[in-house]
Amino acid sequence: MKKTIGILGGMGPLATADLFKKIVLMTKAGSDNEHIRIYIDNNAQIPDRTGAILGGGADPVPQMSSALKHLEACGADCIIMPCNTAHYFLPRLQEQTQIPFISILESTAKACAKQFPGKTAWLPAARWLPACITVHWRLRVFLASCPTRSNVMC
Repeated sequence: MKKTIGILGGMGPLATADLFKKIVLMTKAGSDNEHIRIYIDNNAQIPDRTGAILGGGADPVPQMSSALKHLEACGADCIIMPCNTAHYFLPRLQEQTQIPFISILESTAKACAKQFPGKTAWLPAARWLPACITVHWRLRVFLASCPTRSNVMC
């Protein structure tokens, strides 16, 4: 049986659509029925993540959890989120499910480390990046120092 993907989206509806399009375009399929089954919960009503991180904004996790439950009910084998900022809340979401998340941050860091060993990766992000580094401890090795133009590879 083929694995299925759940996209926890809506935090940038176009980011969700772009991710879906990229998955379809990158899938090696000779016909329509050879594509990966993808479930999408495109909830654009999830509160602003940056506002919540910086303080004063509504907590987006309850809405994100609702979307996660929908994707679980559909039978998703893994969950992905096209919103970088939403990954700040990944630890809270992961503890609510046995379904693994594929983290944009960890995947990017691993790919950069493999392709450019010994280099520092620069990941463009919102103002909350320092807080994110403490949450995503695995990235510290990749983001430990400020990059210079000469050693930025990703």
